[in-house]
Amino acid sequence: ARYDAELEVPVSRAIVMEAAREITKESYLSEGRSDSFKSDSIHYLTDDQFAYAAGVDGIMLRKKPAACFYQGKFYAESLILAETGNSIGAIQIAGTGSPSQIPFFVTACDYTLIGEEFFAASSYLSKNPMLLGSLKGQDIAKVILLVAMVLGVVLNALYGFGLFETFLKRHIPSAIVFFVGMITLLGWFIDHPKVDSFVNEDAAQWYDIIASFAVFLGAMNLLRIQGRKILRKRKDWQYSLIAVGGFLFAFFAGFFFKGAYAVNLVDLGENPDVVVEILANEENVLPEVMTAQLEGIFGTSNLERSTSNIEGKTTDNGQQTTDEIFEISKIFMLESNRDEFVEKLELVGAVAENREIEWGAHLATDGSLFKTWIFDYIFTPLSATMFALLAFFVASASFRAFRVRNLEATLLLLTGCILMLGRVPIADYIPFLQPLQEWIYSYPNVAGQRVIMIGIALGMVGTSVRIILGYEKSFMGEK
Repeated sequence: ARYDAELEVPVSRAIVMEAAREITKESYLSEGRSDSFKSDSIHYLTDDQFAYAAGVDGIMLRKKPAACFYQGKFYAESLILAETGNSIGAIQIAGTGSPSQIPFFVTACDYTLIGEEFFAASSYLSKNPMLLGSLKGQDIAKVILLVAMVLGVVLNALYGFGLFETFLKRHIPSAIVFFVGMITLLGWFIDHPKVDSFVNEDAAQWYDIIASFAVFLGAMNLLRIQGRKILRKRKDWQYSLIAVGGFLFAFFAGFFFKGAYAVNLVDLGENPDVVVEILANEENVLPEVMTAQLEGIFGTSNLERSTSNIEGKTTDNGQQTTDEIFEISKIFMLESNRDEFVEKLELVGAVAENREIEWGAHLATDGSLFKTWIFDYIFTPLSATMFALLAFFVASASFRAFRVRNLEATLLLLTGCILMLGRVPIADYIPFLQPLQEWIYSYPNVAGQRVIMIGIALGMVGTSVRIILGYEKSFMGEK
């Protein structure tokens, strides 16, 4: 905002999109550039990990930004994003509390906020004396003075809390955050059924309700942003057309087209061999396999005798059936195909009935349009492709990280070579290699991870306390 630079913020969680907009808008207002703020620059992409990585990669390759900021919790997509930014020559600044992704950001980015630095960044940037004071207390004595730090923040909060003209905007949200945060926190220490029910059930349901509305807002934002790009035929509008088409197709398959119809076999009829052959062809299995499955339901005798010799019940059309039914695993995408299959079975004397698959259950039913075609045949291969790219990004990042430029890089190179050689067959011919790589992995590596985890935990505690007590208000759009 201060330098009037163009901003692009693709969001992966619909629930935080509006909060991100308020924060960005407040920054532009504080710099006197409210006319430069564009709400469309903060837009929703998708909640899925690799779909989001693919979308952000596409934006970076097309727009080639001068600087890329990666802030938050990351998984395997971290290196994909960072290596893409490195390939376009962007200045990259990362910050995360995910210990497993810190090495990738350190390798691929110019600057990295490690662990608790990420949680302290807003305090240093805002220059708020109260926030800086709390961080100084953490740095001086993280564990020993933790109780004193919390006490000092609480006393300061009680001293500074008052009624102002912005009461409805600032203090009521802060009071809600304080109340819910304290109950949730104390719920882990108070053994009471009502408190436990609130923490584990009610709070989770509230989150689900809010998240549901946020997903709806995110979907509307995606359609508005991408639809506007298509209508005005802006640069690369063809990608927006694919995005909107994919969204509408998935929406249609999830809410309007069930695409999952099933059949139950009630009785084999007078021609069990023919029925077995029909079922084996439909389910693409050997007749012997199908015979074994049917014997487990109807018994061996029912496959060898006609229905006139079977003890059971009689249907409305006079056919005798057993009390058992066989659920045919074949799922038909169209209702007409299901009816044709039932008619084929009835022509050879079998008794079949429709098996209803409830709405909602069709999303996870193998063979349905949504589960098989959208998820298994389209979504899963695309996600696997994005994940497979990690191998190439790891190779390029390692090439840069292992350059011998200084003492730290030399140690990194030697350690990496020992660990890699110690896990391949050549280690069997070098006696000291395997014990050495196991020692490095078990002691220096574990010690370093624990240090980072302790710092992250304390940073999270400090940040949570500031949020609960109302000092950290950046999530409400304030500095």
